Amino acid sequence: MLRLATAVLALLWLVPAAATEVQAQTPAGGERLCTLRVQPGGVTSRQGTLMEIHDPFWFICDDGANVRANTGTYDQAAQVVTLIGGVYFEDASRSLTSERAVYNTATGVLHATGDVIFVDREEGTTLSGPELEYFRATDARPEPLVNAFGRP
Repeated sequence: MLRLATAVLALLWLVPAAATEVQAQTPAGGERLCTLRVQPGGVTSRQGTLMEIHDPFWFICDDGANVRANTGTYDQAAQVVTLIGGVYFEDASRSLTSERAVYNTATGVLHATGDVIFVDREEGTTLSGPELEYFRATDARPEPLVNAFGRP
């Protein structure tokens, strides 16, 4: 589900500071083509291995996936994506909204907090609550796993 979030903020690394729209393929030969849209006057900055973008931004991908947030950072060294404020993710089968989401690309674990709503249209389920962990499927974990905390 959130391989897109990895691609999204990894793509930010490629965006010129003044750009308001860019198209690029996902890293490592991926096939998804995404367009970044930043509010007029939006700010992007890079410091070492940290990339930040402020003001609402959107990634719209050719396969129908969308990500948006008010602020985003990608720490390339730590392999951590952080989305803050009005976080929204949607692909063909799932959607997630929250106030904050942190995704570790190395472990495949997402931690979302603040008015979390996770919808799995394939399974026909909706989960809402204050906090959610999502473990994406891997070779060692063939099925994704969702944990909810704080009285979902």
